[in-house]
Amino acid sequence: MEQDTENNITISSKELFHSLCLDGWKESGNILGHGGQSEVLEVQHTSGVRGAFRYLKDKRPKSVQRFFREVTILNDPKFQHPNIIHILAHSDTVDTSWYISELGIKFSKYWNEQRNKYQNAPDSLLQSAIDIILQILNGLAPLHDAGVVHRDIKPDNLIIVYSDNHYRPVLIDFGIAYVDEEERLTSTNDAAGNARYSPDVMMNRMDNVPPWLDVFQISQLLIWMVHESPSKNWSRPLDWKYVNYHPNLSDNLALSMRAITSLCSNENTSPHDARELSTLINQLFTFPSENVQRQPINSEEIRIAISKGRATQAVKLADDERIISSSYMVANQVYLRLRHELENIFAELITAAVPVRKISDSSFDAFYAQLLNNSRENSAYLYELEFGEQEGNKFKFIVQCSVFTPSLQPYINGPVLPNSSNVFTFALVRNANLTRVTFPVKIKFLTIERAGNLVLRDAQMLGQEETNVDLIGQMVRLWLSDNDAWEIIQRDR
Repeated sequence: MEQDTENNITISSKELFHSLCLDGWKESGNILGHGGQSEVLEVQHTSGVRGAFRYLKDKRPKSVQRFFREVTILNDPKFQHPNIIHILAHSDTVDTSWYISELGIKFSKYWNEQRNKYQNAPDSLLQSAIDIILQILNGLAPLHDAGVVHRDIKPDNLIIVYSDNHYRPVLIDFGIAYVDEEERLTSTNDAAGNARYSPDVMMNRMDNVPPWLDVFQISQLLIWMVHESPSKNWSRPLDWKYVNYHPNLSDNLALSMRAITSLCSNENTSPHDARELSTLINQLFTFPSENVQRQPINSEEIRIAISKGRATQAVKLADDERIISSSYMVANQVYLRLRHELENIFAELITAAVPVRKISDSSFDAFYAQLLNNSRENSAYLYELEFGEQEGNKFKFIVQCSVFTPSLQPYINGPVLPNSSNVFTFALVRNANLTRVTFPVKIKFLTIERAGNLVLRDAQMLGQEETNVDLIGQMVRLWLSDNDAWEIIQRDR
């Protein structure tokens, strides 16, 4: 119902629809849905096309702006797609904010029927779910390319439309969509989306609106579709690891589900947008073909093995990223204290007129950002000093930070990081590249234990010596004032 504030008249949706006298359209008498801001009425065109008439009850300026932004998005030829809701007619004036869209059945009703159909065939249910998800992603891809983020993907915002002798899923309700480079209609302090399908950052931090928010919600939608027993008041699991799937779901498909949901749960490991998610799904999920002709080489099993390998790697990647990100803050704090001590040592050397030059001084944050962009770049020099006269031979002192990627442990022919240690380690090294004499190399690994204490270990990660930044500073001072080191670099000429 809509309230006319001037005449104090309550107008029903049917009365409002009739008052518009829309050419060729008539109402069918069914109220499809209503809420605090809008009401939806089933209508039909004289051509036989059925539609959903939706009008905006909330006349606040921001609500009206959102309504017409939705109309603009859905009318843009770039975004018209079989899996994105199609507007059949709409208003052009603020006074009567309405549109008519194609009509479908509720997605939750349709999917419950699919669940019943495949209750004893979980692989087939998952295959049907993946088919629907890929169609929705195909519709979303052009929107993401243009900087449009839906922000509210859930079963209630999907319908199933029957046309051309088949059922197709359609994404509806772009009322809170974010459009890049346009005026923001939601304050950065306001929550957007829905608590059951949205990541926590979306509900609490809106300064950045990436397509990943839709990717996350689609991964939660997929969980809802194939979860063993979703309840009426289903909400997203606290962690992808806690989801129970049908006990008869094939192992490789269950692994693929955990891979896709684990990757999408974190913005750092997730596909960036709909196109990337679609590509990843096609890589991870392989379903048996109905009419596979047996060959001497079983190509079907090879494809399944490839998918299983990719899924296994994806799960490992997500776990690695989780451990690395949780280890980052304490490692950063340790390095800040260590660098402060090294800067004091450097200042002492300059004051004492020791021939020294600073080669590199990188922040821990810069290394971490590099690590997120390329997980293979798992080590870097953070601090590097070079000692020696300008024309003579030189030796160096280096602090190299490395990440011992959990899923790759133990490294082949490399030191083994103790399970008790933070995955970030700092190698403290004194060395020189000499050709005629042997330079006394010094190397110690600084590790951070779970309790926060610091430990020095040898080059093979063996032995342990409790330490602190002050003691490390004393050790480095001894290394750099070692007469043997200074004498040896003079002899290699």
